[in-house]
Amino acid sequence: MLVWGTATDSDTIGHTPSFACSNCSTDAPQQIVRSYKWGHLWYLGAIIKKHYQSVCSTCGTGTDLSIKKVEDDFKPSYPFNRSRGWMVWVAAFAAIMVIGFVSDQKTGESKKNYLAAPKAGDIFIMDVKSITGSSDGNDYALMRVKTVTDDALEFEPSKFVYQRSKGAKKALDNNASEPGFFLAEPISVPRAKLTQMNSSGEIIEIRR
Repeated sequence: MLVWGTATDSDTIGHTPSFACSNCSTDAPQQIVRSYKWGHLWYLGAIIKKHYQSVCSTCGTGTDLSIKKVEDDFKPSYPFNRSRGWMVWVAAFAAIMVIGFVSDQKTGESKKNYLAAPKAGDIFIMDVKSITGSSDGNDYALMRVKTVTDDALEFEPSKFVYQRSKGAKKALDNNASEPGFFLAEPISVPRAKLTQMNSSGEIIEIRR
């Protein structure tokens, strides 16, 4: 489970040279205390606020310090997951995008190849409203190739139509092999029409 939110932490990163405390006048080095807030998704996040103080070890009086000067002088580090963990999410998102792009490219090439040389038994997932000429909101169907000619493909349509392509894909994975899933009455679609449908994104997938 991914947990998101913010958290705070503080620690001592070093000591100042000796100087007199403005409150108790103790002349001694003071602790440099860092406080910071980080936002996170799961355990990975980024620093969103930080604050430095010199703290008197005698009376506990704190004096605000310049963030830039402290970081220039002490170069304090933060745990990677708190300061640069966001980079992991960016890298993961980029990887998912690349994988999706490559997968889409492969799917596109497969569709072109199968359309160029279709075979009986190929199953198309497609938006069929341009074939049926009507739409009731359930526009996606499985179409199994029955006969291939030079000019057209004869399909056996699935008994059910689906509102989304995901529903059709799920049916293809789980139900398409069941007896009676496809209707016996065929539908003929010109190959030129199928090429046009593929170009317009109406053919979602072809499974062989």
